[in-house]
Order: sequence, then structure tokens, then C-alpha cells
Amino acid sequence: MDTDVAHVRRALPRLQSLQLAYNRLEGSLPCALAGAPLVSLGAASNRLSGSLPACLLRAPMAQLALAGNGLSGWLPAPPPGCALQALSLHGQVTPVLRGPPARTAGVKVGLGRG
Repeated sequence: MDTDVAHVRRALPRLQSLQLAYNRLEGSLPCALAGAPLVSLGAASNRLSGSLPACLLRAPMAQLALAGNGLSGWLPAPPPGCALQALSLHGQVTPVLRGPPARTAGVKVGLGRG
């Protein structure tokens, strides 16, 4: 997933919602996804790995659905003014995500098993 996303962002500069669930995508989440005006990213049930990049929490993104992948590491705390309202991370194939983002930021986080 790392290399192809930048091309999609350039080809569709006004893209607000990107739904990529169940596409067998592999690799890590690139910061190229964080560009405005993308406000919703659905990439659940793929084969994504690595950590959740902090750049995605600094983006104007309101919904981030990444359930059912292989993400790992520490969850970054949302920065002040974070636009994120819902972060779905449940059902990771290898559930080694640690520490939900600060609830003071008003982000609804789903980390459970399913």
C-alpha cells in the first residue's frame, strides 16, 4: 500500500472518502493518506502491518477504520484539535496494539477482539 497511494491522491485531489476494505492490501499505512480533504478512510480487513502513523491523527480525518489488519505498536496520542471522531482497530490479526489514544481528545476508539 505504501507506493500506490500517493498516485491516487494526485489523480483525485478532491477525494473525501476512500474505502479500501477487503482488498488484500499489504504493507504499512503511508502518510500520503493524511492530505486534505480526505475525511474518511476505510481500510479494514486487509493485510496492513506496522504501526499507526501519527501523521494520520494530525490530518483532518474524522473516521479511520482499520479493523482486521495486523497493526502493532503504540497508538499515538491525538494532538490538540484532532478532527478524528472514530478510530476502529478491533480484530487485529496479531493484536499487539497498546494504549488507546487519550480519551480527552474525544476520540471513540474500538480496540476489542471483534
